[in-house]
Amino acid sequence: MPTPSSCGDLFAAGIVDHGIGQIVAVGNATGAGGANVWTSDDIQYAYHAARLPLPVLPPGISFTISVRRMVRTGFSSGLAIEDVGVAGDDVYEMTQDDLLDGNKDLAEFCAQLLVAT
Repeated sequence: MPTPSSCGDLFAAGIVDHGIGQIVAVGNATGAGGANVWTSDDIQYAYHAARLPLPVLPPGISFTISVRRMVRTGFSSGLAIEDVGVAGDDVYEMTQDDLLDGNKDLAEFCAQLLVAT
């Protein structure tokens, strides 16, 4: 059935939109999830389970759709999360130590932000 939405994006949006915390983004924004993507097989299954008719697709043809679009609230009310993501208050560029040593520099960067507040 449907692929789960990105709860990390939704959580980050809630923190930013309600001004209750600070977000550190690795890159410009979060991954921009939030929708449930259904394949044509998922749609066919849902229609079958609901006992509704659905035309058969030609062999080799399929599609995907977003069945739920997540929008933001609070300060960013109405803005979509998909395709945009949630911008961070602080943008962090990954280092070689992050990649090879369990996000060592990222943890230090975040610790310094906590000390500063």
